[in-house]
Amino acid sequence: MKTIVCLIILCSLGFFSLSFGQNCEDYAQFTNLNTEYCNSAGNAVTLTVNGPMGTFSGAGVQANGLFNPIGLPTGNTNIVYTFTNPDTGTPCQITGTTTIYAKLPSPNLDCLIANTNQITVDWSNVNGAVNYNVNYSINGGAFQNIQTNTSVFSLSDMGFMAGDVIQIQVQAISNIPCANSSPAQTSCVISDCPILDVQIENLPTVLCAESGEVFPLSANISGGTFTVNGVETTTLTNDNYPAGSTLNIDYELNQDDCLYSSSFQIFVDAVEASINPASITVDEGDTVNLIAQANAYAISTFNTNWGNAIGTDNNTWNDSFVAQNDSNVIFWATNNNGCSDTATAAITVIPFVPPVLPENVLNVPNVFTPNGDNLNDVFFPVGVNIESYEMQIFDRWGNLIFEGNNTAWDGIFKAEYAPAGVYMYYIIAHFTDGTQAERAGNVSILR
Repeated sequence: MKTIVCLIILCSLGFFSLSFGQNCEDYAQFTNLNTEYCNSAGNAVTLTVNGPMGTFSGAGVQANGLFNPIGLPTGNTNIVYTFTNPDTGTPCQITGTTTIYAKLPSPNLDCLIANTNQITVDWSNVNGAVNYNVNYSINGGAFQNIQTNTSVFSLSDMGFMAGDVIQIQVQAISNIPCANSSPAQTSCVISDCPILDVQIENLPTVLCAESGEVFPLSANISGGTFTVNGVETTTLTNDNYPAGSTLNIDYELNQDDCLYSSSFQIFVDAVEASINPASITVDEGDTVNLIAQANAYAISTFNTNWGNAIGTDNNTWNDSFVAQNDSNVIFWATNNNGCSDTATAAITVIPFVPPVLPENVLNVPNVFTPNGDNLNDVFFPVGVNIESYEMQIFDRWGNLIFEGNNTAWDGIFKAEYAPAGVYMYYIIAHFTDGTQAERAGNVSILR
């Protein structure tokens, strides 16, 4: 309490004046104080304020208001501007805060590979770098620029010659522009790579899709890496690739930091066969019509498993045959590239079952009345399954008076009706199953 009273007395006597609650920022503001500076050369600035005349103070501030952050520790630092309040005549201060950053160190470059195939320069990662600005020049020519976010830089297939000098400059880039490192520089002298004829071996120019074949990938100089359509592999399997596609096989070999490569292309071919109908049921002895087709991949031959072979450039085949028993008809097509496919038609045959015939029967009448009344006027054998017959008639003295094949006797002998009485007959009947029967007996003519 005594201190407060004393302060009020001193102020009333004119020794010190202080306006409680005044806002000095209402009278003065920094106009060119950045929020960030780097403690390296080239970052000094003459500070200015929009407000009454005053003085600057703080780390790195010189009497004339020059702010030079060289050598300042990293982190936040305060700049103070002191002036007299034009309304009250009392002292006022405003404070500005800026952050001091250190410049990134330059990368330490190492020329790892420098030959006629490629050049590779790497460096250890610089802490705080978000990426790297790389410039390169060949034999003192214009610098070319690229950006990379890795700590390695490579060039290949540039047509380098032994003795070429490649200058490389690498600058570590910070999120704070003034903290970018100074460019590091190195020179790489190109050495010669021996000439090697690297070739992919033992591959066909055409593969047949879905054949199940597996081809190990090999080259005349081993130790490299194979890719098929960009996918690294050591084997080539037909089933993995669709018909009609092209396979790009690439082989890359790194031998003593010299890069070699070889490429090969393979066309994937295929034949797709079909047969119509694929299954059918027919009666024994019926005619079967089959139509087979194959896709238009240069069909050269058709075959079936019953021996027909047709060489044609058409893609449709047909044939007919009489079905005798169950069978599988196999159709296969082969194209000019040796690719083939098969299709099968299942033929089911219903066997022919002959009808069951009654037993063979031969009956011979024992009397007839040849009198012209159309009732029982002729004599002939009757029965079942008789296909034909031979018949002889004899009188009671054994004389042959009638003979015929499949002909009935009408009772006439020598153009006249034979007299009533008993006659003898001899008949051979032939049946439909190929057998025959003989019969001899008597027949009577009644008048």
